[in-house]
Amino acid sequence: PRPLPLLLVLLASSAAAEPLADAIGAGAAAGLPTELAVVAVHVPRALGRRHADVDRAAVAVEWPRAPRPGRISVRVRVAGGRASFVPVTLAAKTAGFVTTRALPAGALITAADVVAVSQVMAPGTQPAPIAVGTITTTALAAGDVITAAAITRPPPVARGADVEVIVESGAITIRARGRLAASARPGEVAIVRLADTGRDLRGTLVDDHRVVVEEAP
Repeated sequence: PRPLPLLLVLLASSAAAEPLADAIGAGAAAGLPTELAVVAVHVPRALGRRHADVDRAAVAVEWPRAPRPGRISVRVRVAGGRASFVPVTLAAKTAGFVTTRALPAGALITAADVVAVSQVMAPGTQPAPIAVGTITTTALAAGDVITAAAITRPPPVARGADVEVIVESGAITIRARGRLAASARPGEVAIVRLADTGRDLRGTLVDDHRVVVEEAP
């Protein structure tokens, strides 16, 4: 038979190979509750010498007992060999928000500027419980976790303030004038009274002069 080119042989032999710690971490993560994450794998020196790089499919990981935050051991078999116990460190995930783009200090955060995440936070990090509608107190880079110290809530917009009402229904957008029926902060749900009909609508106060209603009344 005609031999394969050398490049293809190398790719076939190394495509699935990865460090043993990474393979064990992936196997351990597959059996975790969604609120936990693997943050470190402590491979014993002898086991690491025997298996430097492995195929992930050849590494079987079992949890002898229920996972919990902290250091705990998993049972590992490589290529069906004898079982070894490998300590891993688990940490609890925390809900928070991460920026999708760089934001300067003093920026009003909109829904397009952040994404909600559940991940392990760095020690001492206190993620902000809300993000949309707050104002940055310091410049943030794309991908930064928004901390409680990095934002402040803007003052509420007073009842009776004139606002533009934007009603979005599919591809149709209708704009009208209205007044806030009650004070609200940007980012919060607000009730607005249409100037031409006197009808009350519920929407989101996106800044101090606009309310967006996502469905037609």
